[in-house]
Amino acid sequence: MQRRLLPIIIAAGALAVGCGGSDSSDDAASDSSTTDAAGTDETDETDETGAGTDVPAEDPASEDPASGDPGAELPTFASDFERVCTTQVGFGGATPLGDGPGPHPIILFQETDSGLLIESAVDLPAGWAIETDADFDDNSDLAPTELIGCSQIVTEQPNGIACDLEDDDGNITTLDLVDVTYELTVFEATTGAPVGTETIEAADTECPFFVLIDEGDTQHFNTPDADQYTNALKAYVAPA
Repeated sequence: MQRRLLPIIIAAGALAVGCGGSDSSDDAASDSSTTDAAGTDETDETDETGAGTDVPAEDPASEDPASGDPGAELPTFASDFERVCTTQVGFGGATPLGDGPGPHPIILFQETDSGLLIESAVDLPAGWAIETDADFDDNSDLAPTELIGCSQIVTEQPNGIACDLEDDDGNITTLDLVDVTYELTVFEATTGAPVGTETIEAADTECPFFVLIDEGDTQHFNTPDADQYTNALKAYVAPA
């Protein structure tokens, strides 16, 4: 067993629990009863002659609030593009995939060992990745997105290497290294249509220098490095 004392962070899981003394559904029913008793109908108006006129109800889902144009839906956050990976439903407010050499900006998601798809922090070449700012009230920085990359786990195999890692309190956690095969599928951001698929093998016998783990974890999944992702994505993001 390979022993290396390396820094780790133990991440405690968070559980959101809702509590309160009233039931929101009961409150809604009470509000509805009050409205009915008053005889108020928000879709009816009365003109000067006393005749009733119908006011068509608006469909809030018919247009994107950021653009005001029907069908130009754009996610609030970059992480919302994960929908393309799981449902193949795109966002019409993104940028259609162009025919030129690019780069065609991409947002890359990678599956974790717990099965979640999260934005990858891997460093791609300049101009390849969408860069977002801290203004969460303005999602226009997501509009240039042309591609969504979804890197998902296909196979996993422990490679026989065990890493003993030490945290700041001197506690030792042993993690078995696991080699992983990822299937990287690239989709159009606007339509959710698949563009292509690549296979990446993440195999490494070196223990990590720094990891973020959950309490009780016993394995560390190897992940593709920047060069592997760059080579796999080049044909789509920056074709020759």
